[in-house]
Amino acid sequence: MSKHTPEPWALSSESARIIVEPPAFEGAGSRRFIGSTCGHPNSWIYPTEESGEANALRIVSCVNACAGMEDPGKEIQCMRRQLHAVLSGLEQTLPDLIEIMLSGDVGELLNDPVGHLQRVYGAVLEYRV
Repeated sequence: MSKHTPEPWALSSESARIIVEPPAFEGAGSRRFIGSTCGHPNSWIYPTEESGEANALRIVSCVNACAGMEDPGKEIQCMRRQLHAVLSGLEQTLPDLIEIMLSGDVGELLNDPVGHLQRVYGAVLEYRV
């Protein structure tokens, strides 16, 4: 079970406050305050209202986007590597496919479609975690 407040998180209309709406937490009945990014006048960090709201929106967006991930940093890094692998594989394969299609020798493509796809798939497997 997660140790943080369950999703979804939301922004309060009152300021740069982060809240959870019922029924995301037990004892639903009203909104639950999580935090604020508007700082405090007596602290050395006192962001503007605009940057406080932007920070709160970023926090809420990131938390909600990572819902269900056990280790968001690791999972996002893995997804980035896999996306890079797919794009690299396509970058290597597409010129060959385009050349075959432009040459009019589609028979070569049809003779070995699996071979072309395996090159892309092999690049993806190389980056699996």
